[in-house]
Amino acid sequence: MCHWVITRGMERGTLSRTSRSVRSIATTAAVAALVGFTASSASAAAADYAVTATIASTTGPIGVAVNESTGTLYVPSLSGGTVAVIDGTTNATTATVTVGPHPYAVAVDQSTGLVYVANSTSSSVSVIDGASNTVAATIAVGTGPSAIAVDSTTHRVYAVNFNDDSVSVIDGATNTVVSTVAVGGDPIAIAVDESTNTIYVANRLDDTISVIDGVTATVTSTIATGSEPAGVAVDAVSGVVYVAESGADTVSTFSGLALVSTIAVGAYPTAIAFDAAAATLFVANTSDGTLSVIDTSSGLVAKTLTIGTNPSAIAVNSATGVAYSANHGDNTVSVISVPPAAAPAGEALARTGGSASPVIAALGLGVLALGAVALTFAVRSGRRAGQ
Repeated sequence: MCHWVITRGMERGTLSRTSRSVRSIATTAAVAALVGFTASSASAAAADYAVTATIASTTGPIGVAVNESTGTLYVPSLSGGTVAVIDGTTNATTATVTVGPHPYAVAVDQSTGLVYVANSTSSSVSVIDGASNTVAATIAVGTGPSAIAVDSTTHRVYAVNFNDDSVSVIDGATNTVVSTVAVGGDPIAIAVDESTNTIYVANRLDDTISVIDGVTATVTSTIATGSEPAGVAVDAVSGVVYVAESGADTVSTFSGLALVSTIAVGAYPTAIAFDAAAATLFVANTSDGTLSVIDTSSGLVAKTLTIGTNPSAIAVNSATGVAYSANHGDNTVSVISVPPAAAPAGEALARTGGSASPVIAALGLGVLALGAVALTFAVRSGRRAGQ
């Protein structure tokens, strides 16, 4: 606690000099705060969503996934029957792994580093050892797997079977199918909420989302969506579900079973990814080759980026602040910079390791100095009144 001691025997000249000195400190502190705030604001304004690189990939890249610990990308080639392994630091392809025919989707177990590839023609899932870049197992699933997701907590793998309207549930420890869940017509996309062990499957034919309980492997509810849902993502903190509706050129947000909002995006949105660190939703619009960047705090499209031709998949590395788009039409992968979400005043940004201390220190000093000035004038006025 700070105790102010005021002596009645102070000379007028002392009060005057103190007042001038403190006012000088306050002015200096205020200027420092303003300069620091201006520099901080300029730095924040400079950070923006942008395509920073374009990687030449394999023929017909149709999916993309990233290991957030190693920064490694995995890009399946639909026509080549392979998966390109790309170093996320150098953007160079370091290996090519042969999998099943027509690999359509890929996912990474962030805990084990295992990579799972859905092979649509052979109705199988290839398991790639991320350490050796070799196929460790091949698992038979339903007909025409078109999407795949992993729960890195339970190590359950979910393969969406487009042709037989089901989801194969795979035990990642044993590489065996432990159950098969019937869903809606033409299931095409999937997302997992690891915090609640809930799985969301987009059914394009039915215009629905099937909600699966990961414990019981049963459909517990069905969400009605807009036309032709083709992508789904979930915010594990808020539980909000985002659905890309390719038939309506929109993204709808749902809380529970209730529709919250509908956002217009580009032409034929088919893939979607959520970055919790940046509070941002990325939507790949296949027909016009753009990426809609949605600020989830406001529900508005913050920016639209031109990326490659026919983007078909999106992945985000929240640890590094980079997003990736697999562009099926021109055999490329777009690399997109992702600025961190704005922090409250005086709070450092965790991802950048930045510190707000110079600005806050200057502001604090300014406040204390101005408080001292006010007290000085109050003392002087009191003395005059008492004379």
